[in-house]
Amino acid sequence: MIDISKIYSILLSEVKREAPFTPKLGIVLGSGLGDFAKSLQIIKTIDTEKLSDYPKSTVEGHSGKIHFAKYLYQQKKINFVTK
Repeated sequence: MIDISKIYSILLSEVKREAPFTPKLGIVLGSGLGDFAKSLQIIKTIDTEKLSDYPKSTVEGHSGKIHFAKYLYQQKKINFVTK
């Protein structure tokens, strides 16, 4: 089994240092789900091009950003990070 935390230890440290909170949930938004990100209360955005060893997005139209956001669902606030 590959230990991703060892391979990407510098990258993980950078993201943790920049994170405004520790998310309880992570969502990877693929093609066609970018509009969902527009419905969020974005607290902070990290441009993945500025992160060491972060794989470059090769898909046309993908923004290459990590959003730390809040979403109100049925009167409950959900904190999460989305890519």
